[in-house]
Formats: sequence, structure tokens, C-alpha cells
Amino acid sequence: AEDGIRDFCLSRGLGDVYKRQHGVTMVYQGNPEQKDNVIALVGKGITFDTGGYNIKPTGSMETMYLDKAGACSVIATMYGLAELKLKVNVVACIPLAENSVSHNATKPSDIIKSLKGLTVEITNTDAEGRLILADAMTHVQKEYKPTTLIELSTLTGACMVALGEQTAGLFSNDEQLVSDLIESSNETGERLWRLPINKEHREAMKGTSSDLVNSGKTRYGGASTAAAFLEHFVEKGTNWAHIDIAGPASSKGNSKGASGFGTALLLNYISVSYTHLTLPTIYSVQISVVAVSLKKKILYTIYY
Repeated sequence: AEDGIRDFCLSRGLGDVYKRQHGVTMVYQGNPEQKDNVIALVGKGITFDTGGYNIKPTGSMETMYLDKAGACSVIATMYGLAELKLKVNVVACIPLAENSVSHNATKPSDIIKSLKGLTVEITNTDAEGRLILADAMTHVQKEYKPTTLIELSTLTGACMVALGEQTAGLFSNDEQLVSDLIESSNETGERLWRLPINKEHREAMKGTSSDLVNSGKTRYGGASTAAAFLEHFVEKGTNWAHIDIAGPASSKGNSKGASGFGTALLLNYISVSYTHLTLPTIYSVQISVVAVSLKKKILYTIYY
């Protein structure tokens, strides 16, 4: 299969070229005869998250090297696809940035322009991940026209409050995609629970001086308002799923660091849904260990 890796830059700051995040696109072509059937994976790659000017307190910042766990899951999935030699076409988009305080860092009340053209008022600098995800989603849809887009991110503490530390939140605009991902969740043990995007969540993300705000107007329903923000960057006809892995992305108990959550889930979903292989054919203890070890290795070696 042909594959490739290339850099891209994400627009930010009303065309200000000095304010850019970077990203990596990975392309796996396991079935070049069917180029129209493309799956896109997007993973949040905040290499360290201080919270920016809305800075995180002591006790909440120390593990924020894990805020790139979504990116690592996606990268490990791409390696797994190549190892399994699956006949499927997948493109991965990895937006990368560090959220910190500096002379050109985003400040509360800034209004920036997304790659799609929508303006966003920054109401909280600690809601930064959705900004780079929005541009990555726009980029991958514009360049590769995927039929399905799945995005993984350690996006909100609110999702952990709702579901705990062992279950990820699932948001989607397509019932079949939800069904397939939950089936994969049951088969791999990487648990998902579907959460809603309701009218009030969409209303909360509307701006006054801008199209959107990047953070909800209250402390409630944060996982759903974050998903409502991302929903604005899904193009018509694209089957989309947002998976908030803030809880299960880190290991619990005596082990520390990344858990590997998401890699086995995605490998199994792609294998079963797109190549029609059964679970015992494509998933084994060996593959599971490889997926987790790949993610842990990548987690500590991605730097901005």
C-alpha cells in the first residue's frame, strides 16, 4: 500500500501568518482501486496544555503532556493499519500545538478566523483543543473528501464528570456509525457512551460579535457544548463522530502515563466495518499489545 506523511499549517488569527499551529497528514492507501471511499481520522495534539492565560491550577496541569493522547491514538492506528495490511483507504490529520503563555498567545476576548471562515471569540483560552481540531477537520474534508470522519480528543473535564474515568463520550450525526463504533467498543473493551447535542448546547456556542464562542456560557454540559462547536466544522454529507477520551486516555491505578485508549477501538472498527473481517481474524492479544505499546511510545516522543 502507498502511504505518505506531510506537514500542513492551520490558519489562525485573521490571517496573521505569525500565529500558526502545525500539523501532520498521514495517508494510507490499502485499496487504491476505491479512492472514493476514504475514512478520515483526526486526533488532538496539544503537546502540553497550561491552560494559557486562563491558566490551570496546581494539581490540574502536571499530567497535561497527555493532552496529545488523541493524536497518539490516531498515529498508532495508522501504524496498525500498515501492520495489518488492511485493504482500506485512511487519511489521518494531526494538528499540533502547545497551549502556553507568551507574547503572541491567544487572549480572552480575541476574535480569530477559522480555516472554514467562521469567526470565533476566545472566551476561555483553556478551550484551545477545539480550535485546532476545527481547522484540522476543515483541512482533511477539503483535501480528501472523506465519507466518514472520526475525531478523538481529550477535550473536556466535563465528560469525565459525566462518565467517569473508564468511559469515553461519543457524539455523532449518523446512527449507523454510532452502532458500528459501539459494537467495536463492546468487542475491544474500550467503552463508549453516546451523549447528546441538543438545541441548548448549540445556542450556547453562538457568538455576539463573532459567529461562535469557544466556550459555553455556563459550567454545565461542557462535553456537549464542545461537541456542538465541532459540529459547525462538519461538511454536509460527511458521517462524523467525536469521541471525548478525557477520562480513559490515562492509565489508572499503579501504572502511569497513557492507557492506549482508542487505538484498538479504531483498528477493530475499520477492520470489521470496511474490510468485513471478523473479530478473531484481525484482533488478538498480540495486536492489542502492539497497539498499546505503539501509542505509549509515540506519546512520549511527539514534541512541538
